[in-house]
Amino acid sequence: DPRWASVIVRARRIRNGLDRGATPFTLARGVVLEAAQEGHWLLIDEINLAPPESLDAIVHAISNDVHPNFRLFACMNPATDAGKRRLPASVRTRFVEFYVDEVTDAHQLALIVSTYLPSMNAAAVAKLVNFYLYAKQLYPSSYSLRTFCRALTFAAENMFGSEERSLYEGVCMAFLTNLDAEAKEKMRSKIGQTFRVNSKVPMPSPSGKADYVQVEGYWIERGSNLPQEDPNYVVTKTVKANLAEIARITSSGRFPILLEGETSAGKTSIVCHLARVTGNAIIRINNHEHTDVQEYMGSYVGDANGRLVFREGALVKAVREGIWVILDELNLAPTDIIETLNRLLDDNRELFVPELNTVVQAHPRFRLFATQNPAGSYGGRKRLSRALMSRFVVLKFDNLPLDELSSMVSY
Repeated sequence: DPRWASVIVRARRIRNGLDRGATPFTLARGVVLEAAQEGHWLLIDEINLAPPESLDAIVHAISNDVHPNFRLFACMNPATDAGKRRLPASVRTRFVEFYVDEVTDAHQLALIVSTYLPSMNAAAVAKLVNFYLYAKQLYPSSYSLRTFCRALTFAAENMFGSEERSLYEGVCMAFLTNLDAEAKEKMRSKIGQTFRVNSKVPMPSPSGKADYVQVEGYWIERGSNLPQEDPNYVVTKTVKANLAEIARITSSGRFPILLEGETSAGKTSIVCHLARVTGNAIIRINNHEHTDVQEYMGSYVGDANGRLVFREGALVKAVREGIWVILDELNLAPTDIIETLNRLLDDNRELFVPELNTVVQAHPRFRLFATQNPAGSYGGRKRLSRALMSRFVVLKFDNLPLDELSSMVSY
């Protein structure tokens, strides 16, 4: 019968395809279902950013029989900031809620300082706590407890061989950010009055000096490429100051950097210059209003044998291999795309790849930079949430003075 012959031919094709692995599809449990069935504890961060279908899946998982050891925790910011949605009542009523306010009590702040810097005496701890409370009161929208802990983390590494100097550098790194020029000078003066140290003493050389490059007094880990001079890059007084601030942050190897300024302020070029002179490979990802998460993470594509294989996106490749990344025009990308970076921007520096159901730990040399124009200055530039902004060390770039522009033109 011709019909049976056709069925046999199709069956053989299917069998041959399966033998070659051309249809490698299988049902894989998601993290919510896996945790519910195996009794893991699950933390869902920024739950009010999840799409409705994800919230439905969470409700469905916890409504059925779950392992007795399963515990579900969720965190979110109030729905009063950019991009934050209200959590539907059908989901919210299933949780026991606690409102966690920011720590402002001096005694609790002192405990935090002593945890990071156990050798610091009580007078120095009190001075540091009072400085933070002063700064927080002066510029409440620029600083948070994350800013304070960032300074303590930098100081605890003691890269300068002196707790006092390392603390001074950490405070400068954390608190001279997200400020305009006038506010920055005011804060710089306050830091100088509070932490009296000799900032002219050079940073000690790291143990493996050959693996580092010194930039504006700070040692940055050398990349896999050969460090090169950049003769076409003009370093004016303002550029030199900006380069020193970026080098200080980059030397710690921990913190993502967001450069904000008008078009042609030199945001991207200064990062590319720093990568060149330190021998680090760098990938530039241009964001736009139609940016898709696949551009960051990757997607499945067909190979030469007809099999579907996962091709890593630029960000996953960079995180895995220790390549520097610039996310250009960050505030042009859709908010839900940007928020996928939260885990990578946190201290654990991890990137979850949903397509592979795996977590990629950032390579020690990986650095993340982002640039953007001020919100509302050009079409499509939106304001990022404070929660996301606080995960970056934000540096604001002003346009170069006229005399420096003249020197660049005549160079």
